[in-house]
Amino acid sequence: MRTGPLAAAVAALLLLGCGGGADPEGVIDRELFIATWVDLRQAALTTGDPLPEQQRTRVLDENGVTEDQLLGFVDAHGGDPKYMAEVWTEVELRQRPPATDGTATSDGGPQP
Repeated sequence: MRTGPLAAAVAALLLLGCGGGADPEGVIDRELFIATWVDLRQAALTTGDPLPEQQRTRVLDENGVTEDQLLGFVDAHGGDPKYMAEVWTEVELRQRPPATDGTATSDGGPQP
């Protein structure tokens, strides 16, 4: 049986599709997604939920991220529940308590 270039191409595509740790082209990296989401949640805890549009825009601008990029990250990785659970766990671990009363609170979900 002859394997040839087609088999090599199929094998390469399968390896790339296994998630080798790299983000798909055009998708923000995990660290930027997490840092931005933490900042959004922190802003919501201090200014109120839902986060006013002006405040949301400010946080996104400070992180150099658009709402579409955040959604693109979720679209790219949402099919991997284990990966996304790790991302949300990291967001929770980095969440700081609100400065107003000094007590830690959690809103229980990944909503900014």
